[in-house]
Amino acid sequence: MPLQPPVNFLCSDASDHACSSFIDNEYNNILHQNWSPAESSKSSTWRKLRTVVLALSAFAPDLQRKRVAWITDNTSVVAIVQNGSKVTELQSLVLSIFNICVRSGILIEMKWIPRNLNYRADLLSRTIDFDHFTINDDVFLMLDCKWGPHTVDRFACSYNAKLSGYNSIFYQPGAEVVDAFTQNWECENNWILPSVSQISRVITHTRACKAVGTLVIPIWKSSYFWVLLCDDGKHWNEFVHDWVILPKYKHLFIRGNAKNHVFGSKDLSFTVIALRLNFKQPRTQSFSGSVLHR
Repeated sequence: MPLQPPVNFLCSDASDHACSSFIDNEYNNILHQNWSPAESSKSSTWRKLRTVVLALSAFAPDLQRKRVAWITDNTSVVAIVQNGSKVTELQSLVLSIFNICVRSGILIEMKWIPRNLNYRADLLSRTIDFDHFTINDDVFLMLDCKWGPHTVDRFACSYNAKLSGYNSIFYQPGAEVVDAFTQNWECENNWILPSVSQISRVITHTRACKAVGTLVIPIWKSSYFWVLLCDDGKHWNEFVHDWVILPKYKHLFIRGNAKNHVFGSKDLSFTVIALRLNFKQPRTQSFSGSVLHR
C-alpha cells in the first residue's frame, strides 16, 4: 500500500515546564506532558526533540503509513532529524524517532516556521497540568490485592499509570484512550484516582455505566460530592460495598512532574478513603454506625 499524502500538519513545541503537540485541524488530538526536573534542565533542543519522540509514540496509530509534515520553530531540530547529531543524547532521540517511523511506516518531512507562527503549540507547552499525581505503589498493591485485579487506570499519564491499560486527559504514549468519560466502564474493574474537581462526574458516570471500581477520595464532608455518596451525610449509599481508610502520611500520594500540588507535596491535613463502588448490584449487607467507623 503506497504512502498517503499528508492530510494534516503536526505541530510541536516545548517550554521549560512541559511539551505539547497536536495534529492540525483535529482539535481533540493534543499531546501534553509536564517535564520532570531532570528533563527541564536539558537544553531546548533536547526538549523539542524529546517532544517529537513522545508525540510520534502517542500519535503513531493515527499516522501509520502517512507522510507527516512536522512543524517546529527550532532550526536545530529540523537539521538534527534530517542529518543526525554528534551529541550522544541528541542522536539517541533521533534514533528513537527513526525507529518509531520504521515500525509505523511514517515518513516525516520536517518544516521550520518562525516562533510567532507556532503560537498554539507554544501556548500549550507553557500550560502546566497540576493533577498528574498518583498513589503510593504499596497502597495500590494492597487495594489491588483486596479488590482486584483492576484492569484499567482511568486517570493517569505515561509516567504514573498503575496499569498497562490506562486513560489520559491528553494523548500520551501507551494510553489506550483519551478522556475516560467517553468510554463505557461496565466490563472493567476500574481503578479511579481523579482530581477532586472530577469526583462528582466520576460517580455519575460509574452509575450510568453500571460499573464497578475502586475510587480514592479525600474525606471532605462539606464538599459538593459527599452527598452523592451518602444521602444523609452519615451512611454510605447502597452502591458503596466496602471501604478502607488510608494511612495519613506525606507519601500516600506521589505528586506528578508539576510542582506545588497538595497531593504528594506536604503532610496531609485530611483523611483519604478508598471506596469499593458497585453499581451492578445493591449491597446486601448493612453497615451500622457512621460511615467512618466499622
